[in-house]
Amino acid sequence: MSATLDAATLRGRTDDELREMLGQATQSLYNLRFRKVTDVVENPAEFRKQRRLRARILTLLRERRDAAAATAPAPAPAAKLETSPAAKPATRAPRKKKASPRAKSAKTAKPAKSRKTGAVKK
Repeated sequence: MSATLDAATLRGRTDDELREMLGQATQSLYNLRFRKVTDVVENPAEFRKQRRLRARILTLLRERRDAAAATAPAPAPAAKLETSPAAKPATRAPRKKKASPRAKSAKTAKPAKSRKTGAVKK
């Protein structure tokens, strides 16, 4: 990768060339990170150059995508179908309440006790 790749130079490239350059810049940045961990990087400023090159390429690709979307004709709105009251589906019956997890059967339920006296209520 040449360090003199400015935005004007990149604008002259096709989308396919830019995508290829993006892949190369991404791979180069990955290799730099790998070398940083395992070895000494000769030129630490290369990190910044590669990040900025990737950002320039991504910006150009996004600008082109947005420009293409702006010039493309908008899809026609879908026609809204009117439904007659007779065609509406019947409403569902209300759902039954589920038993609470604390509810117990009559066999296992303990008799209620008064809070004050502790006597069993009848």
